[in-house]
Amino acid sequence: MGKNLNGRELGEGISQMKDGRYRARYTDKFGKRQCIYGKTEREIKTKLAEKKAKEQNNDFAGSETFTVDKWFDEWMETYKSKEIRLDTKKYYVSAYNRLVREEAGGKNIGAVKPLDIQKLLNMLESKGYSYNTRCTVKSILKDMFERALDNNLIKSNPVVSASLGKNSKKEPRVLSLDEQEAFFRCSAGTFYDGLFRTAIYTGLRPGELTALVPDDIDFSRGFIKVTKTLIYQKLEGDEKIQIHVGPPKTDSSIRDVPISNDLLPCLTAQIKQSKNVKQRRGTDNQYLFVNLYGRPISPKCYSEAILRIVREINSQRATDEEIPQFHAHTFRHTFATRCLESGISPKTLQSYLGHATLNTTMDKYVHILPEFKKQEMDRVQLGLY
Repeated sequence: MGKNLNGRELGEGISQMKDGRYRARYTDKFGKRQCIYGKTEREIKTKLAEKKAKEQNNDFAGSETFTVDKWFDEWMETYKSKEIRLDTKKYYVSAYNRLVREEAGGKNIGAVKPLDIQKLLNMLESKGYSYNTRCTVKSILKDMFERALDNNLIKSNPVVSASLGKNSKKEPRVLSLDEQEAFFRCSAGTFYDGLFRTAIYTGLRPGELTALVPDDIDFSRGFIKVTKTLIYQKLEGDEKIQIHVGPPKTDSSIRDVPISNDLLPCLTAQIKQSKNVKQRRGTDNQYLFVNLYGRPISPKCYSEAILRIVREINSQRATDEEIPQFHAHTFRHTFATRCLESGISPKTLQSYLGHATLNTTMDKYVHILPEFKKQEMDRVQLGLY
């Protein structure tokens, strides 16, 4: 029990300070001690009663403590820091800072309405941000506010019913057979040819590919073991961009990918090339694919290596016959497309690609599936004649 300056009991948590003001202390729903002040005994008791009523009645007094920005930081630290990969964490922080912070970050989380969320998503669509980007923003906000709801900071989740707008999704870039043949005819014998061929023969993600070490190649069983990915970024605590090795994208990404007969000699040659370069350059690492200096291959190095081949091809072609530029992920899309064209089932392809669900595979390569379904139906012999 607290007392006033004359020694009279004021009630639990209430006391009078030497300057005459009154102070009340209470423990909020998060177990933290809070203080409020008033000029009179009546005022402080009224304030304390209101605070306790808000706590008990879920009137969400805590929402006054958290702005959207502050809650994002709390959400990342408490719920996501141990749950997601370092590069995913960086992506979330970057997406929030670029797309949410300025528009909504200063609002109290309890004041955010469904209308505010819808306006934000509409604004992103009007500025030309892709459906996937808008989906990421909604996913971040939805989980943030769901956690706030769990902690009785808000009455309801304002993100649940928000519409993402039209999904004008582009089909993934896939090399045509002519482009594929021209590219590998030109790349044959070049330093990065082994990298390119392994990419298109396995469908590995670029980070999975550049993280491979010779021990990941199981020649006796005829499989490549995918257990990690190479991340080339400036993460929290780094002074500059550097290499990090982390787990693959999802649990399903940890997999064994079969080695085709055509790829076997390429991998054997690549192991020798990598060893020779590292010995010559005096570098000490285990990576199967390295650059000319014996160091791990960065995304920039990978992209520039592809671009050099494309430019070499286009230098011999008329303008209207040039091959458009493409990125490293195009090899993965091309692999998937060739698999479906060859009659490999989507379920088997899912296991090759390491997709978490079959829906992911079906959705990404839906433009191939009608022809695939027709091929499958043509194989059905009902024996009616």
